[in-house]
Amino acid sequence: MNNEKLEIIIDGANIFHDDRGIVMKDEDGEQIMQSRPERLSAAISFCEKKGWKTTAILKEMSYYVASQNTESDWVGDMNLLDHLISEKKVMLISKRKEDIYFINLAVQRNAYIVTRDGFRE
Repeated sequence: MNNEKLEIIIDGANIFHDDRGIVMKDEDGEQIMQSRPERLSAAISFCEKKGWKTTAILKEMSYYVASQNTESDWVGDMNLLDHLISEKKVMLISKRKEDIYFINLAVQRNAYIVTRDGFRE
């Protein structure tokens, strides 16, 4: 990477849906998947403050489900996510292409991937 600016590709779902430390459960005690744009924004900001060009990849379905439930306690500030999308800091992609898309993008841009995914496929 020599003198090139370091670039990071973030698996956005890992952060957008991460509920460690703030587990929410429904009336049957089942864990509810949260959608927290604030966490994704904080991760992007952290990387950018380090001087790294950063792009988060998020599934279109994750965005859609959260945007249909904005009044819910388990969905954060979707306006923040819309802003990140408009600034091209978050890219929405289809679920079927998600893993291979950000792997290919990282290879193409000579970027690092930040993910908790095991890439079992």
